[in-house]
Amino acid sequence: MEVDGVTVEERPASEGVAHVLGLAHGERYAFASAGSCHTADGRPVEVNEMTLDAASYVLEYTFDS
Repeated sequence: MEVDGVTVEERPASEGVAHVLGLAHGERYAFASAGSCHTADGRPVEVNEMTLDAASYVLEYTFDS
């Protein structure tokens, strides 16, 4: 399996994200992660996008090749 496009970044919380996560608008505790995994022949097996409160979660990715 090959993985591409996995990113983790800090962002200021938009009004909508702040409401859902219980943050202040603009508070810099929202993290977004997006990525895709596919087989060697290009078949997609996962597409993922998450928005999380960084004060509550730790992201850990482990991939077997």
